Amino acid sequence: MNANYWSNRVVLVVEDDFLCYQYIEVMLKGTGLKIIHVQSGEDAISICRTDEIIDFVLMDIQLPFMSGYDTTKQIKSIRRNLPVIAQTGSLMSDSVNLSDEAGCNYYVTKPLDPDELFDAISKCLNDCVD
Repeated sequence: MNANYWSNRVVLVVEDDFLCYQYIEVMLKGTGLKIIHVQSGEDAISICRTDEIIDFVLMDIQLPFMSGYDTTKQIKSIRRNLPVIAQTGSLMSDSVNLSDEAGCNYYVTKPLDPDELFDAISKCLNDCVD
């Protein structure tokens, strides 16, 4: 991938598992994306409320205290058009439905496949304008 493929774009990565976050960070290295990392839904909501530079959110669904679904709903109430990519280890069909109902624009499964993730990111940055 081009070293500045998505330069000047900002992703908010909401991931409570540090090893998973490091994996995401390695995958996104060289894309030009600026990464902001938080470990909780509450922090994600706070940042989305105050930081307009975020271009999209990569949302872990299995978060402590507040699920990624609930976090996404609250983020969408603040920034309706902010694209959200749900990420979860669940392969259950209801996970896709719940992601859609929460307002997620795209859905990727863990373990993350770089091609699948890059495809979802491209769609977010090309199709969804905040």
